[in-house]
Amino acid sequence: MSEVVAYCAVPDLAQSGFGPETVEAWPAAGGGLLVGIVEPAFAGVAPLRRTVKTIFIRIDESDVIRVMLPYVALEDEARTCIRVLIAAELLVDERRIEIQALQAKSAKFIVDIEPDAERSLRVCAAVARTRLVAAAAEKLGLAIDLYQVSDGAVFGFDVCIPFRDVAVDAALSDPPSSVRLHCGHTIALCAGASADINVPPMPAERDQFASI
Repeated sequence: MSEVVAYCAVPDLAQSGFGPETVEAWPAAGGGLLVGIVEPAFAGVAPLRRTVKTIFIRIDESDVIRVMLPYVALEDEARTCIRVLIAAELLVDERRIEIQALQAKSAKFIVDIEPDAERSLRVCAAVARTRLVAAAAEKLGLAIDLYQVSDGAVFGFDVCIPFRDVAVDAALSDPPSSVRLHCGHTIALCAGASADINVPPMPAERDQFASI
């Protein structure tokens, strides 16, 4: 019997040490940017440790942005919510967001996304966006505040740089000390990089793109 969870009860993030302060980024295998964060609501049976990320966002040379939740299964309502949140922070069409999660019947099923989990998803995507803009600015030698993001690309004056063209550089850029979310809130980050990363294998099957 699978466990259905609606608005999971999770510890206070400020006291538990999880959430925004655990966000990290690495070069993705095969090239690209991989950003991960520890969010207890998506932990499933995984241990709550800073090196065991529970949300990953991958941006690479393809036009698909992958959101990986390796320890939980998702109901359709939760998938819809996640697509909306990630697309809003990255300023891309929701059809470009592909969600990979467990399919096993014994997995913990998430029905609704509770507020702290929403924040972690937003922060993860905002860190990716911030790094992409920083990489584009460094590549062209212009100030970071002269760029805007729209439709999966970084724009500055008459220049347009798709995410895929700076994803590798973004993985190597300096970590931001804070990020500004699409809703206008600024979130402070604690940039403590770890040497180890646990990225569990995802099932081979993938969702079809869904327009919301």
